[in-house]
Amino acid sequence: MKLLYVVGARPQFIKLAPVLRAAERYNRHHPDRPLHQVLVHTGQHYDYEMSQVFFDDLKLKSPHYHLGVGSGTHAYQTGEMLKRLEEALLQERPQLVMVFGDTNSTLAGALTAAKLGDSGDRGERARGLRPGAHRPGGPGCPAGGRICHALPRRPGRSKDCWHSEMLIMPGVVA
Repeated sequence: MKLLYVVGARPQFIKLAPVLRAAERYNRHHPDRPLHQVLVHTGQHYDYEMSQVFFDDLKLKSPHYHLGVGSGTHAYQTGEMLKRLEEALLQERPQLVMVFGDTNSTLAGALTAAKLGDSGDRGERARGLRPGAHRPGGPGCPAGGRICHALPRRPGRSKDCWHSEMLIMPGVVA
């Protein structure tokens, strides 16, 4: 199974670290069914103190894709992320897209995966990416129709929760 993680802001890097470590542990115990992990950094936070320091301190591997979106209004950032994330998802064709928190990167990751999971009739680029792939509502989703929103800060606060098929919360009460 191929997992694609979308991160771009400081809190997401922190939330990502234990997920990556858990997947690595799984891979050690299940070498016959490995989880292939793809990391996409949108570039929402981009300077050393807001980004790279966390990769260094948490010993995270470099992202497979760095979209380099940088500064801008919320609309500009989200729009650029949507365009650039679409290319990465179409190239990687993951079975699961995982987003974290409630930032522009979260919204863009969830929305891109959801839009690519819509009916294949809605665009040539989404049609036939994974022959035989199916989800209620339409075939051809490079995320297999599954979007996982891990550790949302306030579920339901933003539209990214609406596009997610799973919400994963930390803690006993959750």
